[in-house]
Amino acid sequence: MGSDHLDYITAFTMNRLGDEFIIVAPDELDEDSQAGLCRAFAANPDVWTDVPYEEQHPRFICRAKMWIYESQSPFRSQEEPPW
Repeated sequence: MGSDHLDYITAFTMNRLGDEFIIVAPDELDEDSQAGLCRAFAANPDVWTDVPYEEQHPRFICRAKMWIYESQSPFRSQEEPPW
């Protein structure tokens, strides 16, 4: 993915487990350009990894455009109901 693509991306939001992501782009960007961003990101094997989040080098996960979230609480009390 070229740096020109990154100029049009506001952020990448990614699940910490790596099973989902969203490319955040400005509303003003036309649909063809938005689709091009999605194709460029999804088609590039260099952006995918099998290395767990905790084992990745900070230069790959500590970027202003990369927002990483966790879908569920990593800690659960024994007294908490399972829902």
